[in-house]
Amino acid sequence: MTIRLATATALLVLVSAASAQFIGPVPGRAQLTPASPLTPAANSGVDTLILLPGDLCEVQVFDVPTFDYKVRINDSGDITLPLAGTVHVAELGVAAAEKAIAGKLALSEYIKDPQVSVQLLETPNHFVTVTGEVKSPGPIPVFGQKHLLDVLSAAGGLTPASSPSITIYRRNVPVPLQVVIPADASTSDAFNIVIAPGDNIIVGKVGLVYVLGAFHSQGAIPLKGTTPLTLIQAMSMAGGINYEAALNKAYILRSSPGGRQEIRFKVSDVVRHRVPDPVLQNDDIVLVPSSDLKAALKGGAAGVAASLVAGIGYLTVAR
Repeated sequence: MTIRLATATALLVLVSAASAQFIGPVPGRAQLTPASPLTPAANSGVDTLILLPGDLCEVQVFDVPTFDYKVRINDSGDITLPLAGTVHVAELGVAAAEKAIAGKLALSEYIKDPQVSVQLLETPNHFVTVTGEVKSPGPIPVFGQKHLLDVLSAAGGLTPASSPSITIYRRNVPVPLQVVIPADASTSDAFNIVIAPGDNIIVGKVGLVYVLGAFHSQGAIPLKGTTPLTLIQAMSMAGGINYEAALNKAYILRSSPGGRQEIRFKVSDVVRHRVPDPVLQNDDIVLVPSSDLKAALKGGAAGVAASLVAGIGYLTVAR
């Protein structure tokens, strides 16, 4: 037994001289676990540190100081160690990899009851990809435990046209995770799930409704979340209707398979609940034209007011 241990020690010393060069420790690594959307597992993140091809690991055996090797996982997912030979560790958690290496070492009979430690030193897999409605889409490095808001912030934040619904494609999870950011993100952290290396995060584009014509504020109104936007709500968000609006000639232009559909309505009927308040759809155009007569009256009233102001000023100066 003494001769066998001495031989093993000599082998370890020889191989140690050819070990890989140390590049530097990785501060940490988010973990992977299959999870369904918004479940405790998806929110709490990860229980196992997953090793992947390209990762550089340090393998040590407790109480055997000469067994200390830095090895990179090859494209096949294997590492090669003295006394243990080739061990497949890719897609294994750290604990499972330690157990696999210990099993191979135990078979060699040179180390009795080996207590193996595996530490991740470097990884090219420590990125997530953020695409869609963010200001700086692209790969984002993730070191340590990162949450969804951390990654979105690193991508420059959301654009004004971003949807609150976010899709996350995760390695080894067949069904994409669907996360909806609430209107007030500070009220709940249930959506702020832990992000794992390799995640593909897609921020969709929110639907838009356009209000044009005799509104105080023309432009696009986003459709947020699953809450429907009605005509009255859209008119309110546009600041209301101007005096010169032709209330009986308003209409909604809506896209349909056969082209644009024109839906006529009277503003007064909708406001007074004589007809149902229409629910608007993505790309709807709400147009309230101006009445030529009202516009002329408004212009005339403005002219009269200006004349009165000028006359008062003249009388004041004359005095």
